[in-house]
Parts: sequence; C-alpha cells; structure tokens
Amino acid sequence: MPKRGLDNRAVNKDSQIREKNGSAKMGNLTKTYPELRVFSPDATLTGIRKRYDVTSIAELRQLAAKKASGR
Repeated sequence: MPKRGLDNRAVNKDSQIREKNGSAKMGNLTKTYPELRVFSPDATLTGIRKRYDVTSIAELRQLAAKKASGR
C-alpha cells in the first residue's frame, strides 16, 4: 500500500505529493473548498490556474477571497 500525504493523496518515491487533477470542475471542488463558488462551476482547475496565473490551491483560495470581497 502506498504512503499517503496531505489530503490522503498518494506520495511517490521522492515523497512528492501527487497534484490535484487539473480537469476537475470548479463545481466539484466547491464541496471541499466552498469559497471557490465565485468561479464558474463548469470551469476546470487547469483553466482557472492558467487564466489567473496561480500555481496552488492556496493561491486560488486567496484569489477567490479577493473576488468575493470585490477587490
């Protein structure tokens, strides 16, 4: 059985955590990250990352908070 890392994701031999799937729809991610409701539910994670030049879920959550507050 493979080792598990953050969010119970699989870890490879170098202890690197596997990234979230980029084809995930934002609507599905709102179940875990409700603050992401500011994005279109049909948009993909990869599309949003490219459009807003973010590289991590943490950055995406910060962006969502700014969008929600109207900045």
